[in-house]
Amino acid sequence: MLSAPPTIPPQFRGSWDNNNQKYKDEFSDTKTTIGADGISGIEWGCKLKKMTKSSAVSFTGEFICTTDQGKTNDTMTETLLPNGRLADGKAGQIRCK
Repeated sequence: MLSAPPTIPPQFRGSWDNNNQKYKDEFSDTKTTIGADGISGIEWGCKLKKMTKSSAVSFTGEFICTTDQGKTNDTMTETLLPNGRLADGKAGQIRCK
């Protein structure tokens, strides 16, 4: 029996930015894009290998990440703040429209 590939919960998917980007297709070097199977920025990308923890407001997964420096295995946690922003260590990233 085949198992379904791991996916990032839908409430996290989309484009996020901490520079008040109004439209998701505008260029920004601070934008983070989260899809069903990975997370990416302007010069990096991470593919979800295994979901280790997931709730309505947070998830942790094991990722294979690629940058101009090569590939690494990383564990990443993303959290939604009570104000609806994606936690980034500061005020939180805003979902792009």
